Amino acid sequence: MDTQGYAGPFSLTAGSGIACSFVIAPSIYGTIATQRFNSTYGTTYTNTGTTDSDSGYICFNSIDVANTSGFIVETSINFLPASVPSQANIILAVIAWTVIPNQLYITSMYQIPSTALSNQTGVQSISVPSLYIQEGQYLSIWFANNGLSGSAARSNGRNQYWSATSNILYNVQNDIPLTFTSFGPAGNAVQFTVNTIVN
Repeated sequence: MDTQGYAGPFSLTAGSGIACSFVIAPSIYGTIATQRFNSTYGTTYTNTGTTDSDSGYICFNSIDVANTSGFIVETSINFLPASVPSQANIILAVIAWTVIPNQLYITSMYQIPSTALSNQTGVQSISVPSLYIQEGQYLSIWFANNGLSGSAARSNGRNQYWSATSNILYNVQNDIPLTFTSFGPAGNAVQFTVNTIVN
């Protein structure tokens, strides 16, 4: 490696000074590439053509466990029946297992705004601004039991778990886990996309 030495100047204001030298060595600056990629879980396909009757329940499909950590950027729901947007109360909640079987706690959640919903059946894609999910966690969805929040369509082969609750905010505010029951092989037609950053 080539280096160069430079003589230091003497003081210009005093009769004596200190002579010194310093070495400049060439530096190599590397750039670290940041990559983003999306992983999609779940499905909006309904192989039954029937409703999943999710009103009043918080549900998740156990086969749709996140295998990478990142931010959920979009959720798609195949509505059947549709919601009434101005009256709907639908919450996306990231959940994780506790050490107690069939009990999960909510780590974070996002209420879907009425402006993101339409009063139509079928697939609706909703942008999610900031909802973090870790590897091994699940995205659940809660439809308020008001008859106006709609439901997802049913899709077999998703291995759904559900928990009946009238107010999930109470569980979050009081740090109380929810007890879930297996619904068997059926599930709901919900899909979500996780954006992951890799250095």
